[in-house]
This record gives sequence, structure tokens and C-alpha cells, in this order.
Amino acid sequence: MKAGILGCLLAGLLALVPGGRAMAAGDSGPGTADLSISVTATVLEHQGRVWYRTEEGDSGEAYDGLILGQGDSIRTGQGAWARLLVSNRGTVGIEENTQLVLSRMSLDAQGHKSVRMRLIKGLFNAVVDKLTLGDSFNVETQNTVVAVKSTQYQVEAGAETRVEVGEGEVWMKGPRGAHVAVMPDMTDSAGPRGFGRLRRLARGEIRTLRARLLQIRKVHEERVMILRRLRQMRRKSMQELRRRMLRRWMKRRAARGRLRESRRGTLRQRLAERRREALRRRQGGEGRKRPEERRRLEKERRGEQP
Repeated sequence: MKAGILGCLLAGLLALVPGGRAMAAGDSGPGTADLSISVTATVLEHQGRVWYRTEEGDSGEAYDGLILGQGDSIRTGQGAWARLLVSNRGTVGIEENTQLVLSRMSLDAQGHKSVRMRLIKGLFNAVVDKLTLGDSFNVETQNTVVAVKSTQYQVEAGAETRVEVGEGEVWMKGPRGAHVAVMPDMTDSAGPRGFGRLRRLARGEIRTLRARLLQIRKVHEERVMILRRLRQMRRKSMQELRRRMLRRWMKRRAARGRLRESRRGTLRQRLAERRREALRRRQGGEGRKRPEERRRLEKERRGEQP
């Protein structure tokens, strides 16, 4: 299972490159390159019949490692479920008979990620890491918008939308603009007429909610551990690459230095040879003229004409 999740995470990391959406192996649908998409969701694991549909209209059965982007949707059948890594910020679980649309998966010029999903029907669980300033992670239904910063929660969409919170804090925005904060072990609902009654979950509901979120949490923690290892591996590989480049640069510098010294030595040798040759030529010419010069000087001493 860890090997499968590692492969999915590698595909997800490749898909998180700004400015494009990577293509999964053997995928002709959601893997098509699109320069307008840079935030994706990757299927980590699934069970049962799960289908996807891309914004371009391609569809098929989902598989582990499937990469989905903005405008794509995923749907589970009876008794099926799926776990998705969304935007490298949270792990999402969709239960049976659930349909989820990735309405908005964008990355702005400052690097802020915006995730907005639309839950058409069914049950949705999520474990979301603490978001940085400027990031957003929202779930929209026909009755409300659920906004989180760092939490574990569950959303069920139908005629009414029900939100249950396991950890953290969730804000619900109703159709009339009102906001309600749902705290841990609390639940609230929203319908066409507005919000329901905010209440504390019963013990049995808390156990059920925590059991569901625990499964998502395990996948999430495993994903975090694998990503940490991947980052460490990448850091080590980058350090090793820098060391190799430094050693290569030092070897090239030493080779260039030796080449310069050899060239300088060759040039000095050539100059010395030229000087010695010129000196020999000059001395040879003076030797030939020296006896005549001596005879002329001797005649001048004697008073004779040269």
C-alpha cells in the first residue's frame, strides 16, 4: 500500500509544477497538458466502482494515481470510496454514492493556492493542513459554502447540508450571507431557508465521525511522512549535485591553471630561445668585424691613413 501511495504522490508532485498538469502513465484524459492549471488532485487509493469525468468531456473508471484538475469530477458507486490528495494541502475522502466536482484549482502569481470543490451529493470527509495566508480550501453545496483553515470535518449534501467537525473550526456561509462557526464535536445544517440548530454531537455520532476521520487521518499522516522523505531525498540529492558540480568546477579550474602555466612556460621558452638566437647572431657578426676594427685602430696610432 505504501508503494502505491508513493507512486501516487510522485505523480501528484510532478503535477504540482507551476504552469502545467502532468500526464499520468497510460492516461489520455485528465493527463492532457493544460497551461491554465497548476493545482491538482491525485487519487491515492480507492475501492469499488469509481468514475471520473474531465472538463473536456473524457470519462472512465478511476485508478490509483489518477490526476484531476479544475473542472473535473469524480463519482463513487454503491459501496465504493476514494481518497484524494488535494493541492498538497489536505486529504479528502468521498464515501459511496458521492459526486464531487473540482470547481476551482488555481495558483496565482504570488503562489497562493485556491481550492474550491462542489459537493453535488453524498458524504465528504477531509483532513486539511494549516493553510498559509492567501490560500483557501472551500467546499460548496447547493445550500452553503464551508470554509476551513486547518481542521478535520465531514460534509453531507442532500436536500440539506450537514456539517460535522472533529477538530479545528469550520465556517459555514448560508445563502443569505450569514456565517456560522462550527466548533469540534459540533454539528449544524443549512437548507434553503437558512441554518438549522447548532448542537453538540451525541456520543455515538462522535464515535462514528472520529472513526471515519481516523481512516483519512492515517492516509494523511502516511502521505505527510512520505512527502517528508521525498523532500529529504530531494535535499540530499541537491546537496550531492552541488558537491559534484563544485568538484567538477575545481577540477576544471585546476586544469585551466595547468594549461595556462604550460602555455606560459612554452612562451617563455620560445622567448628565451629567440633571445639566445639573436644574441648568437649579434656576437657572430661582431666577431667577424673585430679584427678589421683592430687593424684600423693600430694604423691610426701609427699615423697611417686607413
